[in-house]
Amino acid sequence: VEISARLDSEAAVATEDEDGDAVQLMTVHKSKGLEFDLVCVADLGRQRKAQSEAVFWLGHLPGEPSDGSLRFGLRLPMPDGDSIDLYDWSQLAEASALEAADEELRLFHVALTRAKRHLVMSGVCDLDLGKEPGKSASTATLLASALGIDRDAPESVPVPAAEPGIELKRPLEETRLMVHRNDANADQATYLSRSNEMVPIGYDDISGRPPIDRPPFASYPSVPLSYSALSEFRECPTRFYASRILRLDPVDDDKRPLDPEEETWTPDYDGTRFGNAVHAMLERMAENSWLPPLESSIQKTLEEQGVDPADHDAVSRAGEMINGFTKSDLGASLKKMKCEAESNLLLRIGETTLRGTADVVVRESDPPLIVDYKSNRLHGNPPASKMAAYLLQRDLYGLAVAEALDVPQVRVAYVFLEAPDDPIIFEFGPADLADARTALESTVASITTGQYFTASPGAPDGPCGGCPACDRLRRQIEAAAGRVAAS
Repeated sequence: VEISARLDSEAAVATEDEDGDAVQLMTVHKSKGLEFDLVCVADLGRQRKAQSEAVFWLGHLPGEPSDGSLRFGLRLPMPDGDSIDLYDWSQLAEASALEAADEELRLFHVALTRAKRHLVMSGVCDLDLGKEPGKSASTATLLASALGIDRDAPESVPVPAAEPGIELKRPLEETRLMVHRNDANADQATYLSRSNEMVPIGYDDISGRPPIDRPPFASYPSVPLSYSALSEFRECPTRFYASRILRLDPVDDDKRPLDPEEETWTPDYDGTRFGNAVHAMLERMAENSWLPPLESSIQKTLEEQGVDPADHDAVSRAGEMINGFTKSDLGASLKKMKCEAESNLLLRIGETTLRGTADVVVRESDPPLIVDYKSNRLHGNPPASKMAAYLLQRDLYGLAVAEALDVPQVRVAYVFLEAPDDPIIFEFGPADLADARTALESTVASITTGQYFTASPGAPDGPCGGCPACDRLRRQIEAAAGRVAAS
């Protein structure tokens, strides 16, 4: 709650990746444009309020040509408590109710389409299909009626296959919507009454000073730290402190490419956008039997990520990367196994949770395999020359998967897509996993102790010296030294 209170809006809650150790609550309006792996749409049993309380209505009727004239309706209250509906009051009230219902269903559709992988809908509804749902029926009741769900319905209902947003050689398959009914009966009432029992708390032994002081401000983020956050700290602890902890606005507007050696980077096209597009296509392929995308799909995905689809070099390079990987020995082996694309990983280091997202996880491999793609330009250099920047990520992925699956060994493969036939594969045994945990513990300790954000003696990772945060720190130190000398 305290973290959420410091944010500007509900949308910020969703986009603050590092503040993700919470259930995010937001209105449907605020969720537009955002996506989540799991979305729960609750309280669908709420009935719509009647729209007929107005004394008069003024407007058009559906389907009527707009010629500038308006319809008028009046509900006239009578002394005996009844009322008389005059002129077009009934038709306008009906039109308003239908418009409100349509708007609610449109918002309902927005809520459903925020889910990327899992969707849960819940709400109290009327399962009596012997009657037509009324105007004020809840969304849950309308949904149950539309899907034919009643008290005797099966545990799931079929959902027709959706039209794919991209061109696929194989059509999407029909899915099923699981139905979990929680009927009102005596057993449920007994269960709920028991679970609501509260044990009284005694206050006789409570003593000491009341906790009325403001809690101390943490010297590090008390939320999950991602691999990108750890990498930023290793690159420059001072900049990490300024941006991630003090929450200062960026002091420069430069957008650095994914690969510092990316020669073709411009404000309109950089390695990050290109890499995101290639990753998105590979993710879809992993979920669709590794079927390669058509050229039109490659252009569309590049455009979605902000890369000019008319850039033939970008389209050609993306196609070569994707086709090269699928034809490689590692790519061919993945076609024979069940792959989990974009797997979210969590790892506990002391009191801190680390998180990351692996491009592919293969559980059935012996030992389990993690695959990470890199779209960096190699400029003729071997892939191994790029690995120094990803050793921390390698340790995080390997240790997280090993502990999640409770296995003593894992493999981590890095595929630089410009050289897909030369993957770099690390074998992690028990000793390697122990070393990985030690390395991660050292980095996390540097953050949680808060003593290495500036140029501290003994700091394993010092300030980079070239970023705006370091420049501002240097000027502050020089000014302080000048004041001391003057005194």
